[in-house]
Amino acid sequence: MEPRTVNRRGRAPIAGRSRRPVFSEEKFRELLLYVSERCARDEKFGKTKLVKILYYSDFLAYGLFGHPITGATYQALEWGPVPRELTAVISKLKRTKQAVVVQRRYYNKTQQVPPPLRRPRLDKFSADEIALVDQVMADLWGENAVEVNSLSHLEEGYRLSALKRTIPYESVFLSSEPPTTADVRRAQELAARYGWLAPEKKKKRQA
Repeated sequence: MEPRTVNRRGRAPIAGRSRRPVFSEEKFRELLLYVSERCARDEKFGKTKLVKILYYSDFLAYGLFGHPITGATYQALEWGPVPRELTAVISKLKRTKQAVVVQRRYYNKTQQVPPPLRRPRLDKFSADEIALVDQVMADLWGENAVEVNSLSHLEEGYRLSALKRTIPYESVFLSSEPPTTADVRRAQELAARYGWLAPEKKKKRQA
């Protein structure tokens, strides 16, 4: 899997259509339940992997669709990006008996797994959003916590953010790799469309 940036997944960023992220507790809650339900058979799934799936889903959606799926605020911690809203939402799910958190052994490690106690409600999501989340889950399927943490540490937004600082959604467009020919061509098309090109200097009339 190479979810480093939208460009690395072969998708062109949508310029001029991004809007300020707004957190939706409802969508965050339902997406958390959906991912937990779908990944129940992945023996390497736990809380760490859950937050990385949420992170990639939100940031890739921002690059592809112009807005994140949940609008959660992700902070840079030692083990990678983590949504600030996670603890409060999981606590509320436990308190209202919509999910539980169980401890599961995986070799010599203990995983925290949040199995849902009800089916997730997906009517608030678009088909494209669910398809993107499904793709992220498929790409990370079978990866353990150390592997997904290491992958998230390669993200430019994470690398450039100080610990405990918010990772901006716009960082999904950053890449340390040189632009490809397709990237340059796409940039030229967008520059022409949105008037980013500097006006040509008028040629001096010959005397």
